[in-house]
Order: sequence, then structure tokens, then C-alpha cells
Amino acid sequence: MAALKGSGRCWAHDPGVAAARTAARAAGNTNRRSQPEAPFVAPPPAPFALGPIERRGDVAVALLRVAHAIADGSLDPKRGRLLTEALRSSHAAWDSTTLVSDEEIPAGAREPTQDELEFMTAHGGRFPPGVQLYGKWRPFWVTGEPWSPDIGERKSRLT
Repeated sequence: MAALKGSGRCWAHDPGVAAARTAARAAGNTNRRSQPEAPFVAPPPAPFALGPIERRGDVAVALLRVAHAIADGSLDPKRGRLLTEALRSSHAAWDSTTLVSDEEIPAGAREPTQDELEFMTAHGGRFPPGVQLYGKWRPFWVTGEPWSPDIGERKSRLT
């Protein structure tokens, strides 16, 4: 700031205008707050229950419940978004140590094909190339692309 006329100091530092500075500061705060801000009050939680989630398949059912509740207005969209993201994350992170029923295939696994089982029988329990055991032997799941023998290998096996 430039110095005031007749003083070697600027308006912010001149002791002769200290009272004017104090009045200006008070007026500035008053003018900026013409209306007091209302305190934030969170809306009450909607009566909504996801239901039990004990298997990986229950996550999809819960996602559908959330979508229907948002659509019919019984669930706030912001809370629905939070629940959806949490459910999607849990679905992606579901791990093989979580309770999985015998009928449910774990994430990333599949049942072995007939060709893979025949290969294992013929080769003393070894897996075909690119196929690996998933988890424990019971129940029996594998990972990798489905394997099938070459045409030449199939012909030699049949003769």
C-alpha cells in the first residue's frame, strides 16, 4: 500500500487511523454475514435394511434391494449411492476364505472341463497347461482358460 499524505505510513500501519481501521473491520464482518448460516441437520436415516449377506450371491440381491428402494423413494439417493459403492467393493473383494456353499462357484474359479479331468487322470493328477487348482481339493475348482487337447493328441489317445 502507498503511504498516506502527510504520513510516512500506509493506511494499515498508521496509528492516526487506527480507530477508522477498527470500525471498517467491524463493518466488513457485519456486511459479509448479512444472514446467519443455518447449522447442518442431517436427515434421519430411512427405514431400510439390506438383509443378511452371508454369501457372495447375497451381494447382488442387496444391490437390487438398494436400486428398488431408490426408485420407489424409500431410500435417499445419496445413502443409496454409498451403499451401492460399498456393496460393489465387497463383491469385488470377496475372498475364497469367506463362506461359500458347495453349489456356489468362488469368484475367479470355474468347474473343470471333461477334457481337463481326463488329462489329470492320464497324467497322475497333474493339471493341464494353464489350469491351476483353486483353493482346496474339496470342492474342486480350477482357474485359467478352459483347456482342450490338440487334434493330434486326441487321435493318439483314441487309438
